[in-house]
Order: sequence, then C-alpha cells, then structure tokens
Amino acid sequence: GQIAGIIAIDFDESGPGAPIPVQGALVGIEGLAGVIATTDSVGAFTLAIKTDLSVDLPSGGATASLLLASPALATATQPNPNPAAAVAVDRAAEAASMPFTIVATYEKDGKTYAKRLSNLVMIGGRALDLGTVALSETGAIAGRVLLSDGASALGTDVYIPGTSFVAKAAQDGSFVILYIPEGEYDLVYERDGYSYQSKANILVLSKKVADLEPVTLRARDTTAPTVTISSGPALISNSNVAVFELTAGESGVTF
Repeated sequence: GQIAGIIAIDFDESGPGAPIPVQGALVGIEGLAGVIATTDSVGAFTLAIKTDLSVDLPSGGATASLLLASPALATATQPNPNPAAAVAVDRAAEAASMPFTIVATYEKDGKTYAKRLSNLVMIGGRALDLGTVALSETGAIAGRVLLSDGASALGTDVYIPGTSFVAKAAQDGSFVILYIPEGEYDLVYERDGYSYQSKANILVLSKKVADLEPVTLRARDTTAPTVTISSGPALISNSNVAVFELTAGESGVTF
C-alpha cells in the first residue's frame, strides 16, 4: 500500500493565498521509525507501507498472510481452522487496521512548518491519496510544574502522550515544548515519587504559545503501613489507609 500527497505552504503572511508546493519536506508515520519520505520538486511524496503481514499460528509453526486493514482476507487465507490460530490472525488484522497519524514538517529561514493528520486508515491495503496538505507555522506549549513538598522540579517530564514532544522542567519548574503542529493535545506531567497530572484538549495555534496555569504534583506517601499487635486493639499507623482494629487473644487474631 502507498500513501501519497503534495506538501505545500502559504508563505504570504499578509493574508491567505495559494499554498506553494515545497521540495525537501519530511513526511512520516508517527511512532513508526524508518517509514519516511521527502517531497520532490513539485512537492509530491509517496510513503510505501508494507501491507503483507506474516503471522505465527499456534498450529505447528504454520503462517497466514493477510492484507493490511483487511480482516476478511486474513480469515480467508487462514490455513487452519484451529480456534487459537483464528484468534492470532484476528488480532493481527485488528492491529493492522488501527488508525495512524501522518506528520509532515518543513524548515525554511529558521521557521518550522508542520501538519499532523490523525485517524487515517488504510482500507483494504489500497493507496491513500491525501491530496494537497497545507503546512502552517508551528506553535508551542509553555507552563510551570511545582512539587507539593517544595522540592526542585528540575527534570520533571512534561510530554504529549503518543508523540515525541517532551520537555524537562527547569530549576523553577518552567518548561516549553516547541515546534508543535496546530491542533488539540493532551499533556502529561510526570515525576518519580509524585502523582502524575494531566491536562486535556490544549489548543495549539500557528505562531502562538499556549501558556498554561501552573500544575502541582503531590508527593506520594511511600511509608509502608505498620501493624502493632498486643493483648488489646491494634491500629494501622498509616493515616492514608483505612484504619481498623485487630483483637489479639489466646485463640488468635480477629478483626
């Protein structure tokens, strides 16, 4: 299967105009290393996608071939009616038909232009023509992350899940993620020893910085609960868990 299209950019910042095809733009599938194309002199690109998958079946090492995004064909070519083999083929076919994201980028005169096309699906392994894809200047996300115990937030991870966009917080907790294509994104704040936080539906616009309110990560209580049993009631000492009583006697311990 193939994915084809033309990458163009409107360089006239004074107002909307006809996008101009560009040579040298990079086009790839997000999360799939090695599948990348470069646009030619007329802005055209073609991504070649491997559409034949070989699936190991649980029946003596037999294999089945299936076409990308074609569960019906996978079932038809299955050589063994063994239920476990059928499940293996169905799972592979389901994975092959998962939606994917195309990302196109272009740099010129110190500016980065990009476009992110999500939820694309190859139907029956047929070629997918995206037509003309107009890139715009990228935007950014900026903000600050704090820690509830007052410790330095230096090195705290802030990232857009499912993408390569990630930043490390500075000493004061500030961060900036650059070169983000226009669109809506979720953001995750994460650090070992702290409860993670997330923000949803952050709108990134061309040539704009989405400036977020500070987010505070709360320290997780890593103290293990302790139980002290004597001849009378016993209490769990950790206040973050439910407290209950144990009664110790000659017959044993009861709740």
